[in-house]
Amino acid sequence: MSEPSLFDRLSAIDCRDHIEKKGKFSYLSWTWAWTTLKRHCPEARFQKHTFDVMGREVPYMTDENGFAFVKVTVFTNDDTQTEVFPVLNHSNRPVQNPNAFDVNTSLQRCLVKAIAMLGLGLYIYAGEDVPEGAEPLSPYTKKEEDEMVKQYSSSPDLGEIF
Repeated sequence: MSEPSLFDRLSAIDCRDHIEKKGKFSYLSWTWAWTTLKRHCPEARFQKHTFDVMGREVPYMTDENGFAFVKVTVFTNDDTQTEVFPVLNHSNRPVQNPNAFDVNTSLQRCLVKAIAMLGLGLYIYAGEDVPEGAEPLSPYTKKEEDEMVKQYSSSPDLGEIF
């Protein structure tokens, strides 16, 4: 019997203990999502895209109405997923002329969305509580997981970061 695909392995992970809430929205922290992806796919990397805006290289693009969007690509040996995400303010409203914090936050949300397209937490976007056939996340203890998250979130080598 063949080994399950990366998508099958990631989509079977029960993320409910790692879901955070902001207002009516549910999301996974980028550090937890990245740590989990790297645990299952050590060669994974990501790219935060930049755009030429009037001769300046910036980490967001704008539409015809001036609303800003970011773009992130996640690469694995099995798949590549690119996602575009609106730059949102603290109230989760799209913004024009975004500040650095809004852009950074949206880049991290976009990263998680691209990881979700690889399978991890994808069911959250469908409003489901747990994935079908959910399995325990890992043999790691909560303390070990927290240490890995701390290690990745303080590491300057988190893929292609600008």
